[in-house]
Amino acid sequence: MSKRGLVSTIFTIICCVVFVGVYTYGYFQDKKLLEECEKYDLNGQNAVDVINSSERVEVVKKTTSLRRTYYIFVEDKLIATVTGKFIHPLGDTFTMKDLEGNEIISEKEHIQLTSVTKSATVSDGTKVKQDVFKDFARRFKYHLLDKDNNEYAYTDGNIFGVPAQVFVYNSNDEKIFVINGDYEIVNRGYTVVKYQDSDCSMAKAVLLTTMIDTIRDDTD
Repeated sequence: MSKRGLVSTIFTIICCVVFVGVYTYGYFQDKKLLEECEKYDLNGQNAVDVINSSERVEVVKKTTSLRRTYYIFVEDKLIATVTGKFIHPLGDTFTMKDLEGNEIISEKEHIQLTSVTKSATVSDGTKVKQDVFKDFARRFKYHLLDKDNNEYAYTDGNIFGVPAQVFVYNSNDEKIFVINGDYEIVNRGYTVVKYQDSDCSMAKAVLLTTMIDTIRDDTD
């Protein structure tokens, strides 16, 4: 074996060992998270009402999954999950469900090869849009539009910082949410904090959080 071939083989082995190690660690972290967490006792309430009335929600990404999966916690108790599709050539779909499998809210991303905008449609008929040239750069900016395409909120923040931080503003430029990322690589998590009531629900802010994480992964 040539020197170059030996170096290539060693490098490949090291990469495989690192991958298996990270995957194994993530698997046991996922398992530990689910085994130790307490499920939220709805006590006759709807999960969507609990989430939307909460001032603080935690979003934790599952590490070992063929499709994007996020655990949603209120008061440190598991209340819902958000999942994406395994294969999504025409745009991902993120769906939030309670622990009984009932859909709370979802959003479908649209691939528009001939447009300079990226967009998604939420299950309540509202939309999320981004002008690729004007809004991206190093800052995460999305426009939240109502059913009549009027902007009622927008996001702005640095998703590539350590930690990531994104603010959600209403049409009066007042902060209504902050989405803070943590420092973790495995089981990466976010905290969504509500400043005030608005037309943007907490459930929708959580969906925005999964979109943020998707962009972070795509640019890592």
